[in-house]
Amino acid sequence: MNDCWVTVHLRRYDVGKPSEYGEEIEVVVRIPEQHAQILAGPGQQPGILVNEVWQRAANVATKTVGVPNPPLAIEVRRQNDSVMPPDLPITSNFQDEDGAEGWIYGQM
Repeated sequence: MNDCWVTVHLRRYDVGKPSEYGEEIEVVVRIPEQHAQILAGPGQQPGILVNEVWQRAANVATKTVGVPNPPLAIEVRRQNDSVMPPDLPITSNFQDEDGAEGWIYGQM
């Protein structure tokens, strides 16, 4: 199976104090191969992540941790191409209707 795996690092912070660090959350996202290919479009080489795939991973990660109530906000700090971690729990924290899943992997 060639599902697309992305590690997304989010930051939850207070909008009134955006310069303060806030809480960092690491989310592992799996996008099923078939959906990743649809997002990438025809003619893309397998394994090459395009902007649409990165955006989908960011959306799944945000849904996984939940959109916070104001004055808190959340932002994507960085994303990395990834593989399935060997210690990943069987049950994800979030699953979307297209099969994309997200696991909260760490909080700081």
